[in-house]
Amino acid sequence: MEVTDANIQVLCGYLQGTLNPDVKARKEAENFLVSVERNQNFPVLLLKLLTLQSVDAVIRQVAAVTFKNYVKRNWEVDAEDHIHPSDRARVKELVVELMLQSPEGVRKQLRAAIQIIGAHDFPEKWPDLIKILVSKLASGDFGVINGALQTANSLFKRYRHEMRSDTLFLEMKFVITEMGPSLTALFLSTLALIREQEQNAAAVKILGHSLYIIAKVFNSLNSQDLPEYFEDNMVSWIPNFCELLSYSNPSLVSDSDTDPGHLEKLKAEICDIASLYAQKYGEEFEQYLGPFVTSTWNLLTTTSNALKYDSLVGSAIGFLSSVAYRVSNKNLFDDDATLASICEKVIIPNMEFRPGDQELFEDSPEEYIRRDVEGSDMETRRRAACELVRALSMYFETKITVIFTEYVNSMLSRYASNPENHWREKDAALYLVTSLVAKGKTEKSGVTKANALVDIKSFFSQHILPELADAQVDSRPVVKADCLRYVLVFRSLLDAELVRSAIPPMVQHLSAKSIVSHSYAASAIEKILAMPEKIVSAADLVSVMEPLLKNLFAILEVEGSKENEYAMLAIMRVLACLGDEVVPILAPLLPILLAKLAAAAQNPKNPRYNHYLMEALCCSIQAACKANPGAACDTFEASLFPVFQEILQKDVAEFVPYVFQILALLLEMRKKYKLALPDPYMALLGMLLLPDVWETHGNIPPLSRLLRGFVNLGEDRVVSAEKVPEFLRIFQRLIASKKFDGEGFYLVSTILEMPQGQSILHQHFRQIFTLIFTRLTQGRTPKFSKHLIVFASHFVTCLSPEALIEVIDGLQAGMFGMFLERVLFQESQKITRNEEKEVVVTGLTKLLACEPMATGKYAEKWGLTFTCLVNLLQLPSETVNRSEVVALEHGEGSYEDPFETNVGYHGSYSRLLFAGSGENFPFKNKVPCVKSLLTLALRQVVSIGGHLDKLVMTVQDESARMNAVDFIKGLGVAI
Repeated sequence: MEVTDANIQVLCGYLQGTLNPDVKARKEAENFLVSVERNQNFPVLLLKLLTLQSVDAVIRQVAAVTFKNYVKRNWEVDAEDHIHPSDRARVKELVVELMLQSPEGVRKQLRAAIQIIGAHDFPEKWPDLIKILVSKLASGDFGVINGALQTANSLFKRYRHEMRSDTLFLEMKFVITEMGPSLTALFLSTLALIREQEQNAAAVKILGHSLYIIAKVFNSLNSQDLPEYFEDNMVSWIPNFCELLSYSNPSLVSDSDTDPGHLEKLKAEICDIASLYAQKYGEEFEQYLGPFVTSTWNLLTTTSNALKYDSLVGSAIGFLSSVAYRVSNKNLFDDDATLASICEKVIIPNMEFRPGDQELFEDSPEEYIRRDVEGSDMETRRRAACELVRALSMYFETKITVIFTEYVNSMLSRYASNPENHWREKDAALYLVTSLVAKGKTEKSGVTKANALVDIKSFFSQHILPELADAQVDSRPVVKADCLRYVLVFRSLLDAELVRSAIPPMVQHLSAKSIVSHSYAASAIEKILAMPEKIVSAADLVSVMEPLLKNLFAILEVEGSKENEYAMLAIMRVLACLGDEVVPILAPLLPILLAKLAAAAQNPKNPRYNHYLMEALCCSIQAACKANPGAACDTFEASLFPVFQEILQKDVAEFVPYVFQILALLLEMRKKYKLALPDPYMALLGMLLLPDVWETHGNIPPLSRLLRGFVNLGEDRVVSAEKVPEFLRIFQRLIASKKFDGEGFYLVSTILEMPQGQSILHQHFRQIFTLIFTRLTQGRTPKFSKHLIVFASHFVTCLSPEALIEVIDGLQAGMFGMFLERVLFQESQKITRNEEKEVVVTGLTKLLACEPMATGKYAEKWGLTFTCLVNLLQLPSETVNRSEVVALEHGEGSYEDPFETNVGYHGSYSRLLFAGSGENFPFKNKVPCVKSLLTLALRQVVSIGGHLDKLVMTVQDESARMNAVDFIKGLGVAI
């Protein structure tokens, strides 16, 4: 693809096509762009197009988005590099300068692309990037300077949360060495300019924005440790930051009541920097602490109640909390008058339920809930005030409790005198109690450690339960929501009887009109059912099962709550808790779930809701199949297949991995209950083997599992349809991928375990092992080596040791010996999971007893192999669910309970917990007794002419040799 005017015109035409309102035409244009994006010069063409003023601005914007997405899909090298080296070099050469010269819309997309490239290449493969950015800081053009600063901020902000490592610190040292002096000079010159230009509103706005980004970059560069450069130059930064907290200029103040201006953002960032220094660099920051506390106090007592100041006030209170948490600063607060003043002038005012909060409660309930329950309000006034209460309670718990108890009692008294007019008083009182009592919490259990000076159970009985028992669920909705939140937060500390007594009222509140109220009720019920203690059992739920599920499903019909993730999560949890108890009322629920699935698939909007919906379907399948497997499978397949077919035909990316998991679950149910493979599945199999389906990474784990389901259930049909060669093509694709190579091993292992598998694969063994050893040579990783050891052991178990030796040596003479030395010996001790160890122990035991190892050409490797086996047996084992291993290997993070935090579609595999792991781990051979198996193997060695004394002598290390002798004697075998 040459960089010519003609090709640019063609590209413009297809970019224009992506805006076509006709879905078919738009899809064709998008597919064409994806089909040619791996051609040489494609990214260069896009960047060239962006320089042409003759091209419509809208098309250039689309080109910028296309370029960013191209980089996102292709820049990381996995199995192969899809970008030509010259294109990589040319992109790095052009993109920064082009970004700085582009309008803001294009600039934003190119900046995102630079961030992606930088994450992979900076600094090792792109050291010039920092030099380019630093050179722009001295340009004098604040349009260019701000562009360079924003790019630097996008690159360095990951330092705030990245795990500490030598590599990270080396990178940060390189960055600070290159940028530190220029950033400091720019900061000081910008401060001078903003003072000179105070009357020039336009200039002040640009300079104020620059100071804000400079502060963000400074924060990122100081977030891991205090760099030597910034410690030496602290006097240039910290006093000026403190002075800026008191700076005012009307040109930098936002005209909006809700959106902060540059000055508010700058001051909030400075408070965050002060918090960082107070928490981590207290000794170095000590001389500046007093002035910062004074400036922050003045800021808090002079800042208005407007919403635009929320982030600033939150950060300012956060700084005071950081100071209060340190025992060395205890003297700053160790005065009754000071504590009372903080409570009266900072904490209480920022606990109040403001008109803006009520507007959010009524008009944006999802955002209100996210801030309130999920903790996304860390920079808001209320959350910051709560944190300050906790900080002060660390050293002044008794004093704080006495002060706040008076406020709480006064507020509750006013509420009791006139609930309709003083409901805000009870709202603030409940927040005060929560912040004062809660001292430790977990996602699963809520608050687990509390202030012993407050009787939360008595408070619940007097002020919470009566409110929930009120049949008027729509009266005083904010207070009702607060009471539901109290149950949710303190569920672990309330007696089981109290919690169970709250279930019927909460079921009643599911019918509340307020979205916040019925969402809190659903969330509280779900959290209680998910508690490790299981204080509410299936038997407890049966009596309220029908109204509970009826009210939960009714929430999904309320306008504004049609995709309520809390209700759907509660539905899933209730179905899971009830198990087969729900079967009698499941029939009318299934059509509703299917209708919700079809609606969500038309326009996926809420990833969590979608995930919980699919989990609810899995729970229904599990329960129904347990009760009546044949009828249940038929019913679900008949109902789901039309919806699934539409999802697959339209390639609804958010749902496709879920579809594959549920289909795999249904196949596994059929296998479990010895049911036949229906024809519609075989009709689907051809589509599953198409290369395009395997392009999306999120599809691969569930697709692999689904294919194994076909093999396990419908071996004869897979063989008769001559699909095995296509399965092997998938294996070839997977084995080349560093991310999904394990799936390739599992797929071929499943085929190997088929009754006909060994004879079918025999003609392909050489090809399979050629692919494996090519990958081992060209892209070896510890994970790949472990998978290879497990697979080789499984091969030995399914066929024979001689077969493995023959096929590996058939590739190259003596290669099996190299495999033992360079793979088995080096990596076998990293295999700690029980299920994998069982496979390897079985394989190695059989290998030791075969003729080539006992008396043949590999007898000199016998001791090495036996040592590996003994060491493996003596290693501690880990019991890990196979599906968790798959998820972790695919970069899915930790799997405790996927419903606690970040569930949802992220362009990757989101595992359905209730779809189970099924046949995810293909190796079925178990070791009945390692001791017996190994004893028989050693006797077999002797019976075929092997001499254990001589074989043991092949162990080179004397300590290992003695360990081997002791181990053999311990088995009762003579040497």
